[in-house]
Amino acid sequence: MLDSLRELREAADLLQSELAERLGRPQSYISSAERRARGHPVGALQLADWAEACGSILTGLAQIIDVK
Repeated sequence: MLDSLRELREAADLLQSELAERLGRPQSYISSAERRARGHPVGALQLADWAEACGSILTGLAQIIDVK
């Protein structure tokens, strides 16, 4: 699923730093989430925020995940 976060960000043509700025987070947060770093859970609200920051909605992210 976390690979889908990267795919959604890349489809929105955003760098990690640009997405981080939109989310009000450090770039390391984006990197950790995309790398599935230990101790870095991503909750449903965070997924929704991520999708929105990429110009999508949570169901758009769900579609990317469903295709896999």
